[in-house]
Amino acid sequence: MELSLTALFLALTAALNLWIGGYVYRRDPGAGQNRAFGFMATTISAWTTAIAFAHYASVGHTWALRFAFASASLITLGVLTFIQRIPVGAIEHSRMRRWLFTPIGLALCAFSFSPWIVVSVTPGPYGSGVTYGPLHLVFAAYVILWLTYSGYLLASKYRASAGLLKLQIRYIIFAFAIPSGLVTATNLVFPVFLKTSTFSKYGPFFSLFLLGLIGHAIIRHRLMDMRVVVKRSVVYLAAFSAAGLILITLLVGSNLIL
Repeated sequence: MELSLTALFLALTAALNLWIGGYVYRRDPGAGQNRAFGFMATTISAWTTAIAFAHYASVGHTWALRFAFASASLITLGVLTFIQRIPVGAIEHSRMRRWLFTPIGLALCAFSFSPWIVVSVTPGPYGSGVTYGPLHLVFAAYVILWLTYSGYLLASKYRASAGLLKLQIRYIIFAFAIPSGLVTATNLVFPVFLKTSTFSKYGPFFSLFLLGLIGHAIIRHRLMDMRVVVKRSVVYLAAFSAAGLILITLLVGSNLIL
C-alpha cells in the first residue's frame, strides 16, 4: 500500500471504528441494541478499509472498491436494525426492513462483486478514475431510499416516544444527520453528479463522529442526565466537524501540491 497521510488516517479510522464497535458490544453482548451497533461498526470499519485499499493499494483497486460497495450495502441493514431496536414503534417497520431492505441490500451486496456496479478502477495522481456498471444508479437510488426511510423511522419513533426516551431519540437523530449527510455527499452525490471519486476517500472520516456519539450514548445514557449528554455532544460534534474539515482541506491541499 502507498504510504501517505490520508492512507494512514484511513487505517486509523478503520481501527478506531472496529474498537468502538467491539467495546460497545462487550459492555452488554446480550442486548440487541449493542449487537446491532457492533455489526454496524464492523461493516463501517470494513468499508473504510476497502476505501483505503481502493485508493492507495499497489494492486487490486477494482476488487477493493467492489468490497467497499458490498460493505456499504450491509451498513444500511446494520443502521436500520439499530434504529428498530429503539423500544418504541409499530411492527410494520420491522416487516419493511425484513421484506424490502434486507433482500435488496443482500442482492446489491452480492452484485457488488461483479462488474454490474463497478467495472474498473484506474489509479491516478489526484484520485482514482472509476468506471461504473449499470447497477450503480440502482445502488444510489437504494441508498437515497434507505436514508429517507431511516429519517422517517426515526421521526416516527420520536413522535411516539415521551420523556427520557424522546430525548435519547432526538440525540440519535442529531448524531446520524450530519455524518450521514457528509458521507452521502462525498461517496454518492459527487461520483454520480460530478463524475469523480476523488473525494470518496474522505468520507470514512465522518463515520468516527457517528459511531463515537452513538456509542457514547449507549454506554453513558443510563449514568448521566441525557440533557447533559446532548449539550456536551453538540460541542463535541461541532469541534470534531471543524477539525475534520480542516484536516480534509489540508490533505486535499497536500495532494494537489505533491
